[in-house]
Parts: sequence; C-alpha cells; structure tokens
Amino acid sequence: MKKFSKINSVLFVVAIYIVSIPIKAQPIVGDSVQSIQPVILVSDLMRPFDDPDDHWDLATAFALAYSGAIDLKGMIIDSPENEAYIENKNPDVAAVAMLNYITGLHVPVVTGSPHPLKNKFDKQEYALVKDMGGVHLIHDILSESEVKVKIVITGSSRDVAIALNRFPRLFEEKCGGIYINAGFANDDNPYERSRPEWNTKLDIQAYHAIFLANCPIYWLPCNVSHYVLLHSDIIPQLSLNMKKFFTFMYEKRPAENWYQYLQKPLDGALLNSINDKYRSMFCTIGFLHATGFNNSSHGKVPTLLPEFDWQLFEPVQISKDAENGYMPYSLSEKTNIFLLRVDEDKTVYKEKTSRALANLLKWLP
Repeated sequence: MKKFSKINSVLFVVAIYIVSIPIKAQPIVGDSVQSIQPVILVSDLMRPFDDPDDHWDLATAFALAYSGAIDLKGMIIDSPENEAYIENKNPDVAAVAMLNYITGLHVPVVTGSPHPLKNKFDKQEYALVKDMGGVHLIHDILSESEVKVKIVITGSSRDVAIALNRFPRLFEEKCGGIYINAGFANDDNPYERSRPEWNTKLDIQAYHAIFLANCPIYWLPCNVSHYVLLHSDIIPQLSLNMKKFFTFMYEKRPAENWYQYLQKPLDGALLNSINDKYRSMFCTIGFLHATGFNNSSHGKVPTLLPEFDWQLFEPVQISKDAENGYMPYSLSEKTNIFLLRVDEDKTVYKEKTSRALANLLKWLP
C-alpha cells in the first residue's frame, strides 16, 4: 500500500496464539470447532518493489503458516499491467519462492487479471484463460476446502471481485471473511478525502464489488490500520535467511538470482544501512485477526497476547460507493461489514503492533 500524509489517532489490539504444530482442519460443523484457518493472500507484490510493506506482509503470512496458525492455501499477485504503475514491474514470484524454500512450505502463486472491472458486477467472461489464474485459484480452494476460507487483500480487489461475481453461492457457503486493506475512513481532512488511496486506485470498481459479498467483510482503511515500524526493532531478531530475504528485496536484485543469493554471505553493510530506516505498515492487524485469535497453544512457540479490552471491529453500513477511496458509513447492527476500530493513540498502537510482528517473524527459520 502507498503512504499517506496524515494519520489519525489509531490503536491496535491483537490477541493471537502462535501454534508450532499444525493440526488437521475440521469440517464446517459450527463455530465451536477449532481448526487451522485456511487463508488466501492477494497482494500487489512487485519486483522492483512498489512499496516494501508488501514483502513484510508476505513474511507475516508465511510466519503464520510456518507456525501453524494458518494454512496458507495460495497467493495471487496483481497483474502489473495497470496504469497506476509508472515503471516496468513483474509479479514478485521470486519472493514467494524464497519463502517456500526457507520454510519448506509449498504455497502456490498465480498472477491476476490485467483487465480493470467495467463495473462492480463484471465477471470478465471476455478474458483469456491466462488472465484467470487468480479467479480459478480462488474457486478451487473454496470448492475443495472442508472449512471456511478467509481471504486477505493487501493490493487490488480485482480477482476476488471477479470470483465473487462468478461464484456468489460459493462465497456464501465457503468464505469465512474477506479482509480488505484499502480506502479511507474516519478522516475529515479534505486532502485525504479528495485523493485516491492506492489500493482503491488499482481497481475502484472491484473495491466497490467486495462490499456486496454475502460473507463477513473486515474493512481496514489505510488511515486507520497504519503504523510505523523501525527496522532495528525487528531485523536484528530475524534469522540469517530472513535477513537475506529483506536485503535481497531492498537491494532490488534480479529475481532469477534468489537461490544463489541465499547461499552467499549476508551483506552486513547493506543490512546496517536499512536498520535505522522506518517503514509504513498497514495490514498486520488483519493477518493476526484472520487466525481467529483463539487457537490453543502448542509446541515451543510462545503465545503473543497483547492486552485488549474492547471490540476490534464494529459493524457498519456503507452509505454509498467510494469516491477517491473515501467510503461514507454509519454504525449498524444489521450488516456483514465490520470496520476496524480506533480506541488508543498511535504510539500504543505502534508499540503493540511492532512487538507482535517482531515476536512472530523471529520464529521463521
């Protein structure tokens, strides 16, 4: 996601148990059944990076999968054929390959549709087979899963919207929630309300379409979920492999050299040069909430239990489609849309979120 100029007071409350031994998923028989949460990640992960937070989010998803807190079923990377991009980019499948190699996992990755939705009901029946990899991946994962699947969107909403338009009943039966990290809310600043937010800019009609889904929608506007982390609070705690993962990304090395890069000594000078830098982050809380918060503790990985005493999301009703990413809303109990709440100042939010992320990422091998 892109940076924005002004951050309102934000808060974070996360309660998550990290599990080190995966358990078999249970059939959908009720909310009381405990199981590992299947998750699909949708991202605008590019090489060279458009925003480094996408690689941090990828590492977060893999850390949760490696620990057993989620079952990362697959990943869709946005098509770079988008007028929002001003330089030549490629979907960073190399980053996914690196983390599959480091963790021993085998998360599949596909590239999304290059076609903007013509309207929020567009099924893209005119698209070629090669453009529908993301839509097919969503269909297959939902169809084959014995438990409800959650979808975390950290980039464009396009492929999820197309799948939703093509298979609405499948989403109703098998989607456990869509986490949409996009748009603005709770901001009266005229500048923030007038300019397009990055993830909505990638496909505004797709953004509108997500809110029509007949499943829980967890809305994390970027001005609410945003926090800033200092690299030196996290990177020194990472494994050698993960330090190389991040230096490879920040150095913008050619993607085809990812394997050889992991075999070579760590570039300590480069690592030191990025340690004192800050990084805007937006999506961490959605990943943690998607685990369900209530997994039992297993194995040697300690639990992460930042204190909280309020509801993390509140039900809202959307009053009209977004203009430039800003979505008007009102509180409502009769809804399936839940907005991230803000109850603490951003200093507390930053501290809790950065600590939770550091405790999570340091367990990657």
